[in-house]
This record gives sequence, structure tokens and C-alpha cells, in this order.
Amino acid sequence: MRLTRRRGLRIAAALVISLGGWHFAGHHIQAEQADPGALWKDIPPEGRSLKDTRGRVPGDPAKAIDQLKRLGEMIRVHRDSHAGELPGGMGALLQSVVEDPKSYGFATALDVNPALLSEDCRFQPALPETCIPFLVFNRRRDGTPVGSPKPNGTRDLWAYTDLYRHVNTRFFAKGSTVNPVGFYLVLWDNGEVERVPYDDILYVPRRPDGTDWAVAFRGASGVPSDCITFDEFQTKVARMAAPFRGKPVPPGEAVPLPDNGGPEALVSLSRLLGAPIERDKLWELL
Repeated sequence: MRLTRRRGLRIAAALVISLGGWHFAGHHIQAEQADPGALWKDIPPEGRSLKDTRGRVPGDPAKAIDQLKRLGEMIRVHRDSHAGELPGGMGALLQSVVEDPKSYGFATALDVNPALLSEDCRFQPALPETCIPFLVFNRRRDGTPVGSPKPNGTRDLWAYTDLYRHVNTRFFAKGSTVNPVGFYLVLWDNGEVERVPYDDILYVPRRPDGTDWAVAFRGASGVPSDCITFDEFQTKVARMAAPFRGKPVPPGEAVPLPDNGGPEALVSLSRLLGAPIERDKLWELL
């Protein structure tokens, strides 16, 4: 069978994806939730959970930071070779790699796997054991193109991963609990990779009825005015009585820190570095 070049490249991409194990993370809140139906059957007294990290943030985030920086290089190559156009998602970027891997610094298209695949996906209940956990964007949350003029003091979001943010839902015979810990890794248009604490994100509605939400980040271009904070999401959408924080396990410790109402019960927040240590002033920054 004779193939045109374009059709041949599409088939090659499909083969590379199937052989290389390219799986992608979901794009919004609805896709992140595992189906809990079977979890409610014959629940033991200690409860049941899918991959509960028990207050820890497992894996190798330093490697993921390097992968995001490499991903930024790939996005720049795509932009420069497509008249300034950014890839419309990870699939579009990988298709470009398949078409011309050497321009992206790969000997063959298969070499992209070790550059982007992460074994830390195994710690997330909604992901396969190994996948590419990065989401790539060419549109801002308000629908404007990434790379178009933006307000001073803002940056464009190129990619992010929530691989190191864990909700840790545990189901009991009556009700359930959560113990959120961790952070997001965000790739900005200037190449910087930032750790964003799980409780410092914003939520943007994707549907008028409030049943579907997308994550946004402070300082990003194109965040709509109807976004809400982490605490507002908990009380207004999740219908919690009051905002809460998880109980992280410090490195080298075996049990979570006590939730005594002090900032030591919180995940480390980069925005508190260098803040005054007086308790009342510290709380004003949370």
C-alpha cells in the first residue's frame, strides 16, 4: 500500500504513541476524579482510598522540573517553526516531533519518551502507571491566544502538571475525608518553572451551571474575573462548612503534623518565605 507523506506521518505517530506509551493527563477538574462507585462496597473500619499518600508528596519533582524546562525548549522550537503559532496541546506538539524529531533535539521520535514520560504517575489514582503528565496550552483561560498582547505584570501559561498535588480522598461507611497536600509545577512563557502550593490556585468555571472547573494560576494572563479561590471553591462548590488544609508529613517523619490551628500544619508556601514570624502577621499572608 502506498501512502502519502502526510498519511504516513499520521500512521507513524500512531505507532510511536502506541509503542512508546504516550498517555496524557486530563485537562480539567471533572477529568481528575476517579469513579468511586466500587469503593463504597464492604468498606473496612479504617476506610478505603485509591493511592492515599498519607500526607506525603512522593516521587521526584526535581526530575519533573527538568522535564518541564525541556518541554519549554520544545514549545519554542514549535513556535519558531510554525510562524509563531504555539502547539494546541501535547498531542499537537508530539505530532510535530514525529514529523521532524531532529529539529527538537531527538535522534528519532521514540527518544521523546524518556524526555517526558514520568513514573510518578503511579501515585495518582486517575493516571496510568507511566504517562506524560504535562498539559500544554495555546489559549488562555479567557480564550485569547497565548502569545498575544497581555497586561503588564502578567505571564502566559505554557504548561503545568498536578502530578505532585494529592487530594487523598478516603471513603468510609458513612461519608469520606480528604487530606490535600503538595503543589503544582507551572511552566511560564519566560521558561521559569514555579512550584504553586495546592491551596494557592484559582478555579475558572467552564460551564454556567458550575459543574465543570479549570485550574488557573495567579499572575497568569487571561484569568477571567469570575474565577474563585481555593477556599471559595471549597465552601461554594464543594459545600464544605469551612475551608480546610491537609496535614502534610514532614521529611523523615512518620505521622502528619497536628492540626493545631497554626501555620506549621500547612503545606510549605513559597509566598511565606521571608515573612515576619509573628503569628498574627503570618496569618494575614495566608
